[in-house]
Amino acid sequence: MKYLYTLLMMVFLCSCEISNEGPRRVEYWKAEMESVKSHRTKIGYLMVKYKAFEPIFNPSENTLTIVDSGEANSIVCSKWHYIITFKADSKGVVNESTMEQAGTCL
Repeated sequence: MKYLYTLLMMVFLCSCEISNEGPRRVEYWKAEMESVKSHRTKIGYLMVKYKAFEPIFNPSENTLTIVDSGEANSIVCSKWHYIITFKADSKGVVNESTMEQAGTCL
């Protein structure tokens, strides 16, 4: 029974993102995060650049959050979300970024 449960959990987790679109988006955002950090980009520029994603700016923490969503094309998950957060210093220059993933699943 323990092995059956483990097998079912693995199938569930793996089926959340079967399409080829997911890995491409992950690579795109990783490259964007690296580019932003290496070019010392200002957070105001990112607000304009990613306007299509309707970014959320938090002035108290000086962070910009972007949510990129797409179809998951799986039996279990209908949508997959990439949550990218850029954190800037007091001068507005981005010095840190993170990416998290979440799915809209059964």
